[in-house]
Amino acid sequence: MGEEGDRQDVTQREGQGSGGGFMAVHAGEIPVEKIAEQLGSFLSNFDSIAETYRRWTEEKFVPDQMEKVNPSFPEASRPMIEQDVRTSKVETVYSAYNVATNYATHRTRSVRTAFDLLERINRAFQQQFPAAN
Repeated sequence: MGEEGDRQDVTQREGQGSGGGFMAVHAGEIPVEKIAEQLGSFLSNFDSIAETYRRWTEEKFVPDQMEKVNPSFPEASRPMIEQDVRTSKVETVYSAYNVATNYATHRTRSVRTAFDLLERINRAFQQQFPAAN
């Protein structure tokens, strides 16, 4: 059928229009080098990252704190992420972070967009809620 036909078939099977969620992964657009770089960075900092997440599970979060985190996100994503956080009634920083990253991984339409948004979410949360020294 050819590459374009295959891509269309995959997109249709994955439910185009039903919320995205890494549809491009299924179409063969995986940026392997970027994933390898991010995985290497994650693994080398794993202990620090795990401690940050542990601390975030104990730190209270109020929805108004999104005003400080949200400006780092692309304009199109801001209201949707904020709405998701508010309607989820999160209680901890980690829960808010989890809702935001869920948006990036399940409601974006390309791997590149998802990775860009995940990077912005990580940076924003780490700046707003830094690891204790």
